[in-house]
Amino acid sequence: ATTHHDALVALYDELTPAPGAPFSIDGEAMGKRALRNTCLDFLNSVDGPARAKAQFDASECMTDKLSAMAGLVAMGKDHPAERDASLAKFYEDADADALVLNKWFSTQAGEFDLEGVKKLTEHPDFTWSNPNRMRSVVSVFAGANLCSFHAEDGSGYEYLAEVVVKIDKINNQAAARLCGVFSLWKRFDEKRGAMMKAQLEVIKNTEGVSKDVYEIASKSLV
Repeated sequence: ATTHHDALVALYDELTPAPGAPFSIDGEAMGKRALRNTCLDFLNSVDGPARAKAQFDASECMTDKLSAMAGLVAMGKDHPAERDASLAKFYEDADADALVLNKWFSTQAGEFDLEGVKKLTEHPDFTWSNPNRMRSVVSVFAGANLCSFHAEDGSGYEYLAEVVVKIDKINNQAAARLCGVFSLWKRFDEKRGAMMKAQLEVIKNTEGVSKDVYEIASKSLV
């Protein structure tokens, strides 16, 4: 990004739609938006939040606004004011739309530390009984938030096991899918693999565990 900074800026500017330009969903327009947002991701790492904030504020397109917010959330530790402002505005604009709110939750779950993820589950719009809402936080945390989920102390694994047991009482199929995350334990380093395996044992030996979850846990341990 540093080496090709000027070229990235030029391409980003070239792909930026003119004010008032009609919105299009044809393949070419979608490709241009995707490329522009890829440029933005690279430029964020060099230039900080100013460009992403400008795109977020100016965009009338959900794709562009979401990409800008994701960049601001990723830079949030160093630039919390910009992150918090974009999250608040996106939430307000969502106007309780379930699909848009799922994006709002998942963007944060993919970046926040474990405590931040736990706080998301305490939000008034989060509910454990809604599979899509639950996945927008917990599944994203376990599947996309590599640093926090695979924390060296094993706290991410312990949390997921707790959630599997909790969800099993509400939706055993959703719990079984979450449990399947641990099935990859052999692919990780010895320490992390052992901690993931240990959580499978915890889940398997939980009193009253459903047949679906028990089966996944048992097969994953083989």
